[in-house]
Amino acid sequence: MLRVCLEQVDLCDFMLMIGTSGTVHPAAGMPRAAKERGAVVVEINPPPTSLSLLADIMLTGPSGEALPLLAAKVRDILGRK
Repeated sequence: MLRVCLEQVDLCDFMLMIGTSGTVHPAAGMPRAAKERGAVVVEINPPPTSLSLLADIMLTGPSGEALPLLAAKVRDILGRK
């Protein structure tokens, strides 16, 4: 499973970091690897983390509140309901 995750990091152009401390490896290295390959990184977390400076967008708050708002915004942008 880890191998598949690492392969996907190499392929992604957008990564969500949700509810993480950013300290447990190897997962903590994945956002940096994605960013180095040009991916947009969005962090959703109540407090800032060691990875917050990497994020292109930081949404502060519980994921249960932020994710529905993010999904609604994406639907608006795509013109879907």
